[in-house]
Amino acid sequence: MHSGKSEGYENVMGKLYEFGLRKGMRVLDERTAPFRRWLDEQIRLPNEGYFPVLYRTIVAAFLCMTGYADEPAVNEWVLKRLETVYLFAEQGKLKDAYVSRDSFRGFPKAYRAYPLINPELYPNDEFKLPWVHDVNAFLHSPMLMEDAQLRGKVEAVVDLVLRPEYQRLHVGYGVMRHSSGRYYVMGWGVHLPGYFGSEVEAEDSGRLLLLLSVLSRSQVARKHPWFKKSVALLNRYKTGEGLVCFPREFLPEKRFGYWVGGARMGL
Repeated sequence: MHSGKSEGYENVMGKLYEFGLRKGMRVLDERTAPFRRWLDEQIRLPNEGYFPVLYRTIVAAFLCMTGYADEPAVNEWVLKRLETVYLFAEQGKLKDAYVSRDSFRGFPKAYRAYPLINPELYPNDEFKLPWVHDVNAFLHSPMLMEDAQLRGKVEAVVDLVLRPEYQRLHVGYGVMRHSSGRYYVMGWGVHLPGYFGSEVEAEDSGRLLLLLSVLSRSQVARKHPWFKKSVALLNRYKTGEGLVCFPREFLPEKRFGYWVGGARMGL
């Protein structure tokens, strides 16, 4: 489900989403049925570490993107994640996101390059910070986006992501400490390429295109200076015919990499 391999669920679903496959197409319905059943079973099980919550979120996000947002299990999980992330976004205590690595015994030496995420941000392994998969799910969910109150919560999450304080968080968030005493590196934050500068590194350009695409669904994002600056950057590559011709390095197709990170831009 979560893999940089070409056959990983998230990479396959990202490509099918780009190709325009949606719910109601027989082959897609057949191939996604096991994942939809899995999610229906999973949402009734307890959390054991952060992996179940992350995997459920990844599966639900790509199901939302391909038209299955109205299915009960998908709907239930996405709404649950929105309530969790929104409560944190409303409080906005980003300055308390990290604690000293010496707060607990046994911090792995191999993880010394990463900060330790405050355990208050993942009670019962319910991660309160937004993953990029959460944003994809929220902004592709008609249930959320067509309800004024719920859309307001989605926009509050987007507003959190657009704040300088959020963008200054460690790329990939950092390290989580499970109640068992084990440590895990946590990633998949919503860091925006070129947020603090005027240019975007070539290796970040694929991710920039994907983030602009999904965030264009948000009114808050479309009004933000980062969004306008990024669109202006892309307009540099407009041709006389009105098309956009990106440099080759903008469109990598890596043998190992994540669609959500812009590593699968061959289409």
